[in-house]
Amino acid sequence: MANFEHADEEIFFKNLFHIVDRQLRVLKAKDVYADNHVKNQRELQQLSQFADVLISLDLWNEHKANDSVVAKQESEILTLKQKIELLKTELKEAKRLDTSQYIDIAKGGFLNFIDLINQLQELKLSSGRELVFSEFPIVWVKLICRFFREDHKEIEFDRVRRYFPKDKRNPGNRSSSVPLNQHLFEIRDIKKPN
Repeated sequence: MANFEHADEEIFFKNLFHIVDRQLRVLKAKDVYADNHVKNQRELQQLSQFADVLISLDLWNEHKANDSVVAKQESEILTLKQKIELLKTELKEAKRLDTSQYIDIAKGGFLNFIDLINQLQELKLSSGRELVFSEFPIVWVKLICRFFREDHKEIEFDRVRRYFPKDKRNPGNRSSSVPLNQHLFEIRDIKKPN
């Protein structure tokens, strides 16, 4: 192959496979009553084994008839088209809740809003269960970044995340708490008369 400027692995394989395939057809067509029948059968067996090895190495489907290759590819195309349709349906469903409108937080009101969200997380129902619960605080961060704006501008993810640590009892260095002077509102229970 090194002597041929344009030779490559695929061309070499195709030529070799066609030579083996042609010789197999010649050997199969030989007369079973010929004097050299035993020799022909041995060659046929060896060549068949070699052809099996070639088939296992066939990256270009050379061993298959064109019709079977086309049928396989059409089947794969159909499967892929079905997957595309399914993914389009899933994407449409996922986008159904998307919105181009946002809830705007007044300029300078970001920390007041974060304080209210933190208070919401602390509220308990009369049963003792939390009113709202998220196993992972990052859900709150994503909710705020996705559906809220401050003064009509996007709110940076890292800015929000610092107020929602993974572990409230041990917040770490990156976390911050809302300063006391930003606690302008209080959410509390209403005591209902009996």
